Amino acid sequence: MAKAVVVHLQKASEATAEEIAAAVGAAGKDDSTLKRAMSLARDDGYIRRVGVTFHGIKWDTTEWADLQLLDTPHVRRLEEEIVAFVRDFGLVSLDHISGELGLENDAPEFRAALERAISDESIGWYCNGIYGLSQSQLGDFEPKHDLWAETKPATEDKDLGGALEELESAVKGLARAMKASGGVDAIPVDGAPDDQDDDPYEGLRRIQELHDAGVLTAEELAAKKAELLRRI
Repeated sequence: MAKAVVVHLQKASEATAEEIAAAVGAAGKDDSTLKRAMSLARDDGYIRRVGVTFHGIKWDTTEWADLQLLDTPHVRRLEEEIVAFVRDFGLVSLDHISGELGLENDAPEFRAALERAISDESIGWYCNGIYGLSQSQLGDFEPKHDLWAETKPATEDKDLGGALEELESAVKGLARAMKASGGVDAIPVDGAPDDQDDDPYEGLRRIQELHDAGVLTAEELAAKKAELLRRI
């Protein structure tokens, strides 16, 4: 839904939450899934507040999602490097890409190059600062290395370590879901390979992780929970 919000604002150029809700099929401006989606789009730098009217807060895209692509040799070179990096690993984070290029996440030239790559559909934005190949390309993709394990920092901070493990697990779950190439209904609810025994309790833990990571909406989470509970 976050992507749908961005696409609508790219076409509408400023809209209230009520107008956005109607455009993306949400239950209203207070729809929890819509709020989550807009928060993700804002945190990833694609939408922003632009004013307040009697009808509510107005939203618009930022310069990194306005489809006004910066076409310079430097930005095109960075775009090529971003696409090549994503093609090596399939699914990466914003920090992975910026670290590879040696730039800050909000560096103008970096964001401009990222915008070009997304607009060209060379890579896709999966929210939560996660970018990757298209679903069809991920179908049979095997990364050269486990980038998430290689870049996981060593730390004695239990809270940070737990958060990193949860993020890593959620991202790998997203990768498995994308490989299924069948949308949300194809996400393995037990979070395990097909040749392992089904464990509905483990499945409940996995789908909660996917929901917390923004991969599953509240409605999709409820549907998957109901499916698992029928198997217990």
